[in-house]
Amino acid sequence: RNKLLLAFGVIVLIIAIVIGVSLFAFERNREAGEATRQTYEVMVDIEEIRLGLARMESGLRGYSLAGEKAFLEPYQAGRKRLDGALARAKVATKNPRVSELLERVKTLSTSWQKQAAEPQIRLREQITEGVDIMQSMEQLVRRQTGKHLMDELIQVTSEIMNIERQLIAQRVADSESRATLSLYVLLGSGAAAILLSILMALTMAGNIGRRLAGAVEVAQATAQGDLTVAVRSEGKDEVAALMRAIAEMQQRLREMLGQIAS
Repeated sequence: RNKLLLAFGVIVLIIAIVIGVSLFAFERNREAGEATRQTYEVMVDIEEIRLGLARMESGLRGYSLAGEKAFLEPYQAGRKRLDGALARAKVATKNPRVSELLERVKTLSTSWQKQAAEPQIRLREQITEGVDIMQSMEQLVRRQTGKHLMDELIQVTSEIMNIERQLIAQRVADSESRATLSLYVLLGSGAAAILLSILMALTMAGNIGRRLAGAVEVAQATAQGDLTVAVRSEGKDEVAALMRAIAEMQQRLREMLGQIAS
């Protein structure tokens, strides 16, 4: 009985290990899925930031050439798009390096607006009003302040995208490793449980078979009149109960024979 309980306990332990590993893998994959979702949100926001910058640059270029206020509408729309995407990306990211780079994007975009875009807009407004400041405009463009800032903005946003892509690749690799581990644990524990079950069945069958053979041998000897065969009734299962019944039968037969003999 104790061996059976031990075997069943081992099987239960194996099942508990499988459940534990599966729950661990599931929870880690859930966390990885949530982190990946946030990563994709940041990547989408970075693309929105780039589109916002492109619209601002396009609107600025159009206004500088034509002097029409209508060309400033893309500039204003791009700025709103930039600010909104930047705010969303800051909320979505959990990566300290990305947060630092997003602050750099904010600083650079603000500097580009103040040092390049807004001065260029003011100069173009003065040209529209008839003021001859083409030389000042030419000097502003030649300094390439806006170009340098925009180039750095592109570089910083590209670095953010590279970080997020690396994070996704790392999470995919981790997920595959956990899946492989879960598969090995499942196969190993399944094989161990099957082997243990076979050993239990063979042990139980052999034990019960031997005890039943002993019971048959005692019953046959009793049937032939041999009441001296020792009966062993160890245990509390059905076979032990059968052996005790045979022993009681032997005792009553001996008592009956004693009464007849007297």
